[in-house]
Amino acid sequence: MRSWGPDAVLYDVSEFAAPLAAEALGIPAVCVGITLATKMGVFSGTMARELDKIRADVGLRPDPDLDMLNGAPYFTLMPAELENPDDPSPVQAMRFREEDEAPRPLPDWWKGSEWPLVYLTFGSVAPTMDFFPGLYRDAIDALALLPVRVLVTVGRDRDPRELGPVGPNVHVARWVPQADVMPHAAAMICHGGSGTVRAALAAGVPVVVVPLFADQPYNGERVAELGAGITLTDATGLADAVRRLLVDESYRRAAERIAEATRRLPTVDLAAAIVRELAREERAAA
Repeated sequence: MRSWGPDAVLYDVSEFAAPLAAEALGIPAVCVGITLATKMGVFSGTMARELDKIRADVGLRPDPDLDMLNGAPYFTLMPAELENPDDPSPVQAMRFREEDEAPRPLPDWWKGSEWPLVYLTFGSVAPTMDFFPGLYRDAIDALALLPVRVLVTVGRDRDPRELGPVGPNVHVARWVPQADVMPHAAAMICHGGSGTVRAALAAGVPVVVVPLFADQPYNGERVAELGAGITLTDATGLADAVRRLLVDESYRRAAERIAEATRRLPTVDLAAAIVRELAREERAAA
């Protein structure tokens, strides 16, 4: 079930079906945050209305204040430093980081060039929409004359050849593991998706954000507030923004502060142990 929230933001409430089912069955549930927790208030009214429709279908009382969600343990991979300090985060938030993974070397698609690597991705959804190929082509053309190596990913649903010819400093692929790209990247250009932004900043890589939909404008706003990147409304000015990230070390230093905070978090495998303990306590109380 999808609903248009404030400022025409598309929000998917179906991800809360499992906690609702758990409530109906009387068993504990955990909420997993996939975006900035401090922006949940923006969506809360719309979420409550749509979730109450589902609650009625499964025989649960209305919950206009989202007490069920607000009272459940909240797991997230977002470090607290990314959250807006002016908005309260859930007091029950438990923050983790992904487990360390040894990156694999990238193929030498640029024939020995040592220019800085700029990673360009607009996620997996945007390529299936009207943003493709125009936005991608605009971005590639903006970067083609810069002294940088450019890696572009277009998602598994698109053929890189659909973008037409590209310069020798540009390589287009369907998909490359971000964990392999981040250690080599000097900057990232992205749509501002929560997972993409988090991956870049967790690696200390500054970001140019071109928000497209959903929570992306808020993520871009936060990146700019932290000084870890630049947010644009479209590909206009993209070349200048990339130059600034590469020349002005303050952007990388800000990104590295987020990376350092992320490294201090426990790895996500601890989340499974916490869930097992919640289940054990529930059985003991029964």
